[in-house]
Amino acid sequence: MIIVIIAGLFYTRPSGYFSPEVYWALQPGHDRIIFVFITGHGKLAVPDGWEIESVSHLDGIFGECGIVPKGVLVAEGKNVLRPSGEYLANHAFSAKLKKRK
Repeated sequence: MIIVIIAGLFYTRPSGYFSPEVYWALQPGHDRIIFVFITGHGKLAVPDGWEIESVSHLDGIFGECGIVPKGVLVAEGKNVLRPSGEYLANHAFSAKLKKRK
């Protein structure tokens, strides 16, 4: 399924998502999702069948540069993350995924 709404700046497909609040994409060939909160109000919904194992900060060329401490990102259930504050807008993150049991 592909949904594209140009006027509302909304795009979704199984391997990626874009909205005015957040964008993410699955890294091909890896169990990893790359995401950026555009604002402090975005939410990352992990694709069905997966859950988050760990989250890392990314540098300017998408290299991992440290595990994100607890409390920086707020979990809403097992498959939704949101930033704890507006200061996280425009920072890149990577989440290592594992298959949900």
